[in-house]
Amino acid sequence: MQHRPNLTVLTDVPVPRILLDGHRASGVELLHRGTRRTIHAAREIVLSAGAIHSPQLLMLSGIGDREALQTFGIEARHHRPGIGAGLQNRIDIYLQYRCRRPVTLNGKTGPVSRLLAGADEQPSQRGGRRHGGEGIRHYGRSRSVAA
Repeated sequence: MQHRPNLTVLTDVPVPRILLDGHRASGVELLHRGTRRTIHAAREIVLSAGAIHSPQLLMLSGIGDREALQTFGIEARHHRPGIGAGLQNRIDIYLQYRCRRPVTLNGKTGPVSRLLAGADEQPSQRGGRRHGGEGIRHYGRSRSVAA
């Protein structure tokens, strides 16, 4: 893919903003090897900056909720209230403990051991599963709570 004449791929390059021509993205401003550069696209721009940085980049470029952008002194170029509206901090904590007794799943790495460990799971009262080992995940229904 990197040998196509109509495609330029740059990685690990900070992009402070998308350049707009009216409501159309026409290029990007980027920092490459310590120099601020502007690259214009002939046809299209693919924004692939992840769940956090994509809306952040859109908002820094003036695309988002007008009031939220004005709060940070950013000129609203395209009022789109949904951009960045659903972002929430997700706290992820990794805890690791040393056990003196063999009560963990660390030694159960073979296929039979993993199968037996999965059979040892017990259903919880709320519809999910509870598990005594690492990698705990719970998928269940939630209900809306009136504010």
